[in-house]
Amino acid sequence: MPVIPHGIAPFTIKAPLTSTDPGQPTDNIFDDARRIFAFIEDERHLTALELHKSVMSRIMAWDKAHKRKGRLGSSSSSNNNKQHRSLFLGGGRHNRKNVTTEAALAAAAADQAHSDAKAFLKERHPQIVKLEHRCRIFKRALHNLKDASDWTLASSMFGVKTFYRREEDGSLSLKLEGELKDCPLFEQVCVLKEIDLHYKWAPFCTSSMTIADLDKLDTVGWFLIGLANFGLSRDGCFRVIGCDNILEDDSIIVAGQGIRDLTPGSPAPPDTYLCEDPILDKLDIPPIPTRRGGGRMTIRTFEAVIQVTSPTSARTRLVANIDPNMTFLPQPLLEFVMKNLAGVLLAKLQNAAKKVPRNPVSNEHARRMRDEEDFYRHWLMKKFQVVCEVKGWEMPPVTAFELTDEQLRKDHQLAEKRAQKDQHRRAVSFDLPEDSRSPSERGDFKRSMSAPEHSESNTYDGDGVSELSSKSSRSTPFSIAQAVKRREERKRQKKDEQIARERLKAAQRLQPKEFSPDKQKRLGELRSVKAARTGQDGATSTTASDPRTKSEPPQLSRDVPGSRALKHSESAPVPNTPRTLSTIASTPPPKKVTTTPPPHPALSRNKSVSEAVTDRLYRHTPVTRAVVLLLLTILLFILLHPKLLFSVMARTGVFAYWQDNTSLLSKGVHGVVAVVYLLICALAHFALCDIALVYAFDSMELGSKAGRRLRKFYSTQVRLGVALGSLGIFIIAICKSIFKIMLRYLSWAVLRATGYLAPFVPGFVGETFATAWGLFNSVLGVLSGALNFVLQSNPVTGTIGNLTGRVVSSVASLWTAAESFMVESAAVVSGEIGATPWHEESFVLAKYLFSYSSVFLVTSLILFNLSAKQAATKAARNSIKASLLDSDDSTHASDVDSKSQARSRGPLGSDLSDIQEHPITITASTEEQQEVVSMTSTQKRKGLLRRRNT
Repeated sequence: MPVIPHGIAPFTIKAPLTSTDPGQPTDNIFDDARRIFAFIEDERHLTALELHKSVMSRIMAWDKAHKRKGRLGSSSSSNNNKQHRSLFLGGGRHNRKNVTTEAALAAAAADQAHSDAKAFLKERHPQIVKLEHRCRIFKRALHNLKDASDWTLASSMFGVKTFYRREEDGSLSLKLEGELKDCPLFEQVCVLKEIDLHYKWAPFCTSSMTIADLDKLDTVGWFLIGLANFGLSRDGCFRVIGCDNILEDDSIIVAGQGIRDLTPGSPAPPDTYLCEDPILDKLDIPPIPTRRGGGRMTIRTFEAVIQVTSPTSARTRLVANIDPNMTFLPQPLLEFVMKNLAGVLLAKLQNAAKKVPRNPVSNEHARRMRDEEDFYRHWLMKKFQVVCEVKGWEMPPVTAFELTDEQLRKDHQLAEKRAQKDQHRRAVSFDLPEDSRSPSERGDFKRSMSAPEHSESNTYDGDGVSELSSKSSRSTPFSIAQAVKRREERKRQKKDEQIARERLKAAQRLQPKEFSPDKQKRLGELRSVKAARTGQDGATSTTASDPRTKSEPPQLSRDVPGSRALKHSESAPVPNTPRTLSTIASTPPPKKVTTTPPPHPALSRNKSVSEAVTDRLYRHTPVTRAVVLLLLTILLFILLHPKLLFSVMARTGVFAYWQDNTSLLSKGVHGVVAVVYLLICALAHFALCDIALVYAFDSMELGSKAGRRLRKFYSTQVRLGVALGSLGIFIIAICKSIFKIMLRYLSWAVLRATGYLAPFVPGFVGETFATAWGLFNSVLGVLSGALNFVLQSNPVTGTIGNLTGRVVSSVASLWTAAESFMVESAAVVSGEIGATPWHEESFVLAKYLFSYSSVFLVTSLILFNLSAKQAATKAARNSIKASLLDSDDSTHASDVDSKSQARSRGPLGSDLSDIQEHPITITASTEEQQEVVSMTSTQKRKGLLRRRNT
C-alpha cells in the first residue's frame, strides 16, 4: 500500500480507463470533458491538457456564437414554443416540420452539452489548475532534454555518455544519455518508483525512504549519501512526478525538484510549483542535518525521459542540476567527480532491474510488487499489456507474479518473518519507546487512513543516526540530536558490558597451569643445555625435584607496561581459601624481588644513525606526529612560495635593503644562492616524506622481531630511496634549465652556420630543389589517394592508417615547435628579447615536482595510517574473541582446582587494566623456572595484552 501521512486524503488505484484512447476529440463535448479527468487518472497529463484545450476552444466558440446570435424576443420564443408543441402534437403529418423539430432538438442537445461541459469544468477548476502546472513542468523537461546546444562531453563509460553545461546562475548541469538493453522495462519502473529501496543499488547511498505517496506517480522521498570512513554525508529531500506518454511518442517523462534545500543567497529554481505546494506543509519533512560533516544538497531540477524502444530496452536521457553544498572542498574537484561518476547511476539501475526476475522470491523489489498489487498488477501491468498489443510487441513475463507453489510457500514464510520484524516500509524511526513520549509527540506514517498505529518500539542498532526499516513508516518530530545521543549511550553501555565479559574470560584464561609431563621433560632439556653452556654442572636438577610441580601455579607481573622483566614473589604461606575476582582485585599485590635479565645480544649491538633516528621517530606520540607533519608541511610550503615570505619581509624593510644591494651580487652568486635554496627545499621535502613514511610503517604494528627487521630495512633501503627521490628532483630541475640553455645556443650556432653557407650555394640548386619537391608532392598525393582507398576498405588497415596519420601529425607538431624554439633562441642570443633566468625556471619545475609528490605521498600515507589502525583494531577484537571462545569443556574441568588455587594466591584483577596496574608474580625459586614460564604462558599473555592495547 502507498505511504499516506495524516491529514492527506488517500487516493484510489483503479484499472486504466484510457489505455487504447488516442485522445482525439469527439462530437460530444460533455463526454470529452469527462475524458479529461480519465486521462488525469491514468497519469496521461499531456494528452489531458490537449483535450482540455480542444474542449475549451469549442466552449469559447459556442459562447461567442451564442452571444452573436443573441436572445430571441419573447414573441419569437412563444411562437417557437407553440410551433414545437404543434409539431409534437402533429404526429408527423408534416415532414418539413419534423425535420425542423429534429434540428431544433439537436441544437438544444448541443447547447445543453456545452452548458454541462462548462459547468463540469468550472466545478473541477482546481484539478485543471494542477494539470496546467504539471504539464508546464513536463513540457519544459522535454524542451531541456531535446536541446543539444552548449553541452560538452565529459565522459563515456558503461555505454552512458555524460555531458555538462554551465548555467547562467553559475551552477553546473549534467546530462546523461544511454541505452539500457536486455533489461525489462516493467522492472525498471519498479526500481525507479520504490525510493525507499534506492539504498540497495544507488552508488554511495546509505539510506533512503518514501516520505509520502501523494498520487500514483507523485512521491516525496528522502535519501542519504556519504562516505562513512571520512565522516562526510549529504542528504536530499525531493518531490518527483511522472507522466505516461507512451501511446503518443513512446516515452515516460519524470520531473523532480528539491524540497526545503535552498541555501541563503542561492538562486531560486525556474519553477517552484513542486517545492512550494501547500500540501507539503502537512508532511513531516526531515530537518536539515546540522552535525559536523553533514548537510543537505540542493536539487534545483531533475528531469528524465525514458524512450521505450521495446519491452526490454529503452533509451534514457536525464538532466540534473544538483549542488552538494560542500564549500570546504574545491569546486573543480566536485565537478570532476560529478562529471565522471554520474554515468554509473544508469549502469547501477540496469543491474538492479536485471536482478528482479532472477530472484523473484527474496528480491526486495519483487516482494514490493506483490505487496502493492493494486498499483503494479492491476494498473501498471494492464497499461503495459495494452501498449505491447498496440505496438505488436511480446511482453516478457513478470516473474514476481508467476511463482510456483514452492516459491509461494517460501514467500509466505518470508512474509511471516517480515511481519514479526515489522519491516515492510523504510522510514525514519528512532529507538525511543512509544510509551516514553507524550501523545502530542507521536506521529505515524500510515499505509492508509484506517491502518492501526504501531505501539511497539523498534530495537534497531544501525548507523547511529536513524532507523531506516522497511515497514515502520513512523516519523518522530523530536530532536534528532537527542535520539543520536541516546543511541550512542546504549551502544556504549552494550559495548562496555561485552568488554567486561571478555575481560573476565581473559582473566580466567590467564591463570597459569601446572606443567604437563611433556613440558617437564622440556624443562629438563633446557636446564641441561644451560648447564652445558655456563659450565655449571651442578645447576642441573631433575624434574622430579622441581618445586614447580608441587607448588601453586606461577603468577606473571609487569611493573612497567612493555617491560619483559620477570619477578619472583616471596614464598610466604597463603591460606587456601576461595577468592572471587572482586576480592582478588581489592587484595594488594605481594612483595616482589625484581631480577633484571641479561640484555639481548641483538639489542646491545651498535646502531647506525639512520636506525637511531627511526627508533626515535617510532616513539613519537600521535600529537607529536601531527605537530611534526604540520610544521614540516608549512615549512615546505613557505620554501616553495618565497613570495609570501618576501611580502612579509617587505613590511620590515629587510626586502628593501636586499633590493638596494642586489647590484653587488653577480650572476654567479645568484646561481649559487639558487642552488643552495633548491637544496634546502629538497632537504625539507626529504624530511617530510621520510617522517611520513616512518609513521606509516609504524602503523602496521608488527611484533618485536618483525618490527626490528622492518626498521632496519627502512633505515638501510627505503630512506635511501626517499633521499634519492628528493635529490633526483633537484638534479632534474637544474639539468632541465642547463639543457635548455645548451640547446638554445646550439640552435643559434646551427642558424649561424646556415647563414654563412647560404652565399656559397648555387642558385639553380634552389630551383631544382623546388621542382623536385613539387614532383615528390604530386607523387605522394596520388599514392596517398590509392592507399586511403585500400586502407579504409579494411578495418585493420584503416586503424593502421589512422595511427600513422596521428604519428605524422605529432611529428609535424614537434617540427613546428622546434621551428618556433629556434626562432626564439635566435632572438634571445642576439639580445632582441629577454630570457627567463635559468634559476627561475629550475625553481618553477622543482616547486611543482616537490609540491605534487609530497602532497600525494603524505595524503596517501595519512589515509593508509587511518585505515591500518581501523583494520588492526578490528582484527585485534576478532582475534581476542576467537581466542576466548576456543577453549573446550574438558580442559576447563581439569583446571578448576588449579585456577582456584591461583586466584587464592595471585592478586589478579578482574580485567586487563588490573593486569597492567598490579604486577604479576611468579612463585618460583630458580631462573630455570623463569625461562619456562617466559616460553609458555607469558607469550600468550603478552599477545593478548598487545592486541588489547592496540
